Amino acid sequence: MVTDMGSTVPTKDVEVIYERFKMLDINCDDFVTMADFQETFYLASDVYVPTFFFHMMDNEKVSFNSFLKALLKFHPTRSLESRLATVFEVLDINSDEEINQQDIVLMLQRLNTNVPRAKLELVAIELTKVLPEDSGNIITKRTFINMLKEIPGIDRLVRIDFAVAET
Repeated sequence: MVTDMGSTVPTKDVEVIYERFKMLDINCDDFVTMADFQETFYLASDVYVPTFFFHMMDNEKVSFNSFLKALLKFHPTRSLESRLATVFEVLDINSDEEINQQDIVLMLQRLNTNVPRAKLELVAIELTKVLPEDSGNIITKRTFINMLKEIPGIDRLVRIDFAVAET
């Protein structure tokens, strides 16, 4: 058993994460780069995963320790609110405790650098139209968590199912 942020994680789950890390480590140098990640990780098509990976990178690469800490934030033993807070932190690119159009543009740039910034800004404007009128086109962490936790099935979307990861 491994204890992380107050949660106890079975050793088996850490072993699953280590195996996943080794699959991503194309160069076998004990680090995963964004290029490795983009070539191998089956979750790369999920909107926030490449941003999440970019968020945890140090010096253009990720060690197993960083990878483990990041993925354990989505372990089923963590509360839904805690996991949603982690998603918020990843999406809050400039770490100002708000998600706004600038954060959305930066996130979209990281996902696809071939799209002109002007087009990304238009997408960000459209995405923020779903926010309440009095929000000023920003969303706070508490609002984000409260809105998302009401979505049916959100719990499955913001956790890593280690039983599935093994197969």
